[in-house]
Amino acid sequence: MLEYLKKTVLRKRTLGNFLSLGVAAFLLILSIVYIAVDPGALKITDYSRTLAFAMLLVGSLLMLSTLFYDIKIVDRIMPFVSLVFYAIALGRQLYLAAYPIADLITGVNWFGGSLPIYLTMFVLFLLATVVQIVALFFKQTAEEK
Repeated sequence: MLEYLKKTVLRKRTLGNFLSLGVAAFLLILSIVYIAVDPGALKITDYSRTLAFAMLLVGSLLMLSTLFYDIKIVDRIMPFVSLVFYAIALGRQLYLAAYPIADLITGVNWFGGSLPIYLTMFVLFLLATVVQIVALFFKQTAEEK
């Protein structure tokens, strides 16, 4: 067990890997907060936040799963896969935040919803997605010598 921890979990990691794991941990916590906070109902047919929650949860869990195995090709691919899930959640949140923004611009409370909550979550998703994109430009695996 101790050997497994040394070779797999505590192995030598790169800056890109640390950034990706940090974003995954942040988004895992944020996804739980996101589904727990009630931003108010929108007056549209599909205002469900379940898709964004599921995409954040799956993307972050996939990235965090790389802590428990040491397969180089998966370590290189998983940041891209998790980025796709984060981007889907970001797009869904933009869709949901557009309605309260439209209410603010027009001055009429037509669609409803809490603009501060929807917009704050959108900005946090956007920042995390940008950091994940930046992490892709760094090495994801350390070269063994």
